[in-house]
Amino acid sequence: MDKKNLFHGSGLIGGGALAVISLLSIANNDSNIVTTLMLIGGVGMFLSSGYRLVGKRSANFDPNPILVWLSVLFAAIGLVGVVLLVLR
Repeated sequence: MDKKNLFHGSGLIGGGALAVISLLSIANNDSNIVTTLMLIGGVGMFLSSGYRLVGKRSANFDPNPILVWLSVLFAAIGLVGVVLLVLR
């Protein structure tokens, strides 16, 4: 699989996970500056990674394979965390 797709897809998942976690906190009336900043950061990460996946890409961007697989690992951990939080 293409390293660029994995890298940006992991950012998409990670940003979505941050946004979902912060939205769940806001829905539980636990709204504060931290959850608001998490929501803004998560949505920004989601949108920028999504744009890089479907839109214009930098031709000279070649991510390090170690960083790609670390981002995939952490995106998977974040996704598992969101699923566990939703099922709680």
